[in-house]
Amino acid sequence: MILDANHEIVGTPWRGNLRECINSCSTSTEWIAALLDLCGSGVSPESGPVTVAIDTPLGFSDAFIQLATRSKAAASIEASNTNPYLFRRTEHYLFEQGLSPLSAQTV
Repeated sequence: MILDANHEIVGTPWRGNLRECINSCSTSTEWIAALLDLCGSGVSPESGPVTVAIDTPLGFSDAFIQLATRSKAAASIEASNTNPYLFRRTEHYLFEQGLSPLSAQTV
């Protein structure tokens, strides 16, 4: 997703694997331009400073913390995508929207 200086979305948010995009670029400027193109932003890296941020799970889920620190187990676990120990609230939200997380975990 690309945000402008007013925090408004520019172009269309894009989800996918960036491996080919990264491998096809020989400079960071080329790579940023390719990312901007993926979102159809109409913006170029020369337009101004660019900050790249990656949304990645960097912590344990609340349910896992509860289990580890308070021995409080979650309710019955059925499908992988409902497992409160494997996924944080962010990933569960993606499942609810019909999407799956782009993490290394398999669903």
